Amino acid sequence: MAIANLDQFGYWNHLPVELQHEVIGFLGDTRDSELDNSIRTLAQCRLVNKNFEYISSEVLQPLKKQQIERKIEALIKTYHIYNERYAEALKDIDKTTLGRKHPDPKGPPQLLDALFSGSRFTLGTLNFYNEIVERDIKDIILYMPESMNCVMGELRCRMSVTPLVAAIVNPNIPIHIIEFMFEHGADANGTLEFNGYEVKIYHDLGNFGLYPSRIEKIQALFVKYGYVDS
Repeated sequence: MAIANLDQFGYWNHLPVELQHEVIGFLGDTRDSELDNSIRTLAQCRLVNKNFEYISSEVLQPLKKQQIERKIEALIKTYHIYNERYAEALKDIDKTTLGRKHPDPKGPPQLLDALFSGSRFTLGTLNFYNEIVERDIKDIILYMPESMNCVMGELRCRMSVTPLVAAIVNPNIPIHIIEFMFEHGADANGTLEFNGYEVKIYHDLGNFGLYPSRIEKIQALFVKYGYVDS
């Protein structure tokens, strides 16, 4: 019987604190497929008893941490096309500029990869875009925020392509995902490298062959989230 249901008989409130700890310890000793159920059960139990709120929080936070860590592992495995290059670039970070074979990637490549899903411009791990990919993009932004800074992308005549650029040029990516990126730190004054020159992303918007309506909506987002003309 679920602990949350025991309270209707008044059992839980009368259990010794030590025994409550034992129950929480049991719930906390869980594995992959049980993590979600355990977290939900603990969240329900916190409504039963105020004392239990302080006990359950001791286990609930580590469970959430485990869940996030396993989610990140899954995302790294799913969006893997840049992983080998990323690993090589990390080895070069401590070397002098002359000794580097790869530039600093600035962040992990999973977001860049996911935002190129189904793109005709460049390769991503997946050749399609759907609701699952969209959910993964949001999870990467939330759980791997440094991935927003990745500069490993490449397009025709362009280097240092960021996830924001990938989202802009890939027509599969909805406008609300681009706004989600701005809400979580994407730089409206960010740049890319065009034929060896640093150019603001905003100034390059009209050169990707996008529909005018998409360009207008994206331009409005840049302005909304702090673009400064220079």
